[in-house]
This record gives sequence, structure tokens and C-alpha cells, in this order.
Amino acid sequence: MKWAMFMLCGLAAGTAFAAGDGDRGRQLYESRCAACHAIDYNGVGPAHRGVVGRKAGSAANFAYSDALTSSNVVWTEKTLAQWLVDPEKLIPGQKMSLCQ
Repeated sequence: MKWAMFMLCGLAAGTAFAAGDGDRGRQLYESRCAACHAIDYNGVGPAHRGVVGRKAGSAANFAYSDALTSSNVVWTEKTLAQWLVDPEKLIPGQKMSLCQ
């Protein structure tokens, strides 16, 4: 499961996920996501462990936007890819900026 977290931002770029390149996914995660997120603890953004299959805005001890907590989105490969391409399009009113 840990490798999947490294590939989250790779979904936005497409290359790491499509090719199954865990090293590239790790590099993308560290360069684009790790400033705000960690695998096991909340930072500026919520922790990523266990995100796949979880309802958006439902992890404990994180102050999500009302838009996220009231959404019906469940995190899957498809919804994560949509989120990373354009979070505001998937859940209008959310507060995460796009992975850069």
C-alpha cells in the first residue's frame, strides 16, 4: 500500500502510474505532494495511508472543507486521478491547490 501513496501525484502526470514505475511515482510524490502530505500523519493536508476506498473528507483529526466532507466521493484510482488533475472540478469549494 505504501507504494500507492508515492504514486498519487504520479497519477496527475500519468507516466509513473501508467508504466507502473514506483521509483518515478516516489519522486513525484516527494517533489509535488510531501510538502503538505505525509503517509502516516496529518500536516497541511491529511495523511495518505488508507486513502483508497475511504470517503473523501472522512479521515479523523483533519479540518476538511465543508465541500469535501459533504461530497459523496470515495477515493478510487479513478477519483484520485480526477482529483489530481483538477481538484476544484471534482469537488467545487475544496481547499487543496493542484499538485505542482
